[in-house]
Amino acid sequence: GSLYTLFDVEDLDEKALAFIASMSEVARAEGLTFDSLIRKVETSLRGSDRGDWFSFGNTTHHKATAHKILNRMKHAIANQLKGVVLRSENTDQPIPIHDLRAGQLWVVDITQLSDKGQRLVFQTIVRTVFQRLEERKSLELTGQLQGELAGFPKHVVIFVDELNKFVPAG
Repeated sequence: GSLYTLFDVEDLDEKALAFIASMSEVARAEGLTFDSLIRKVETSLRGSDRGDWFSFGNTTHHKATAHKILNRMKHAIANQLKGVVLRSENTDQPIPIHDLRAGQLWVVDITQLSDKGQRLVFQTIVRTVFQRLEERKSLELTGQLQGELAGFPKHVVIFVDELNKFVPAG
């Protein structure tokens, strides 16, 4: 899910989104790191004998689209997200949201990160909190709430300075 945050919105046309979706599916299915995903795409590109087209995942993509996305992804990971994204790891939960308990106050300072880094951390936190809250609510409604999820708060309030940087207007 975090793969999309590596790219600027202006880079994401339909062809790019389709290729990123294919990369996400392959990475998730095979448990790939960024390094291994990049190598797999590059190998697929080199191994294609279909002119300007190649297959990745279960879809055919244009090679120019793949090169554009790979270049942007490599640049983002090496420069804009250095220290935030680890190329050789395939986890996307650097902040242990599951440890959050009722009554706690957490401050996540992202001021030193690039805009992409800030967006990645923000979206990862919000997505993870939302998933935990939904899972907790579902288990609570079925009477199966127990274990560590029982300690997770029923409600979480997130204050964001400069929210307009992360959430579109409306």
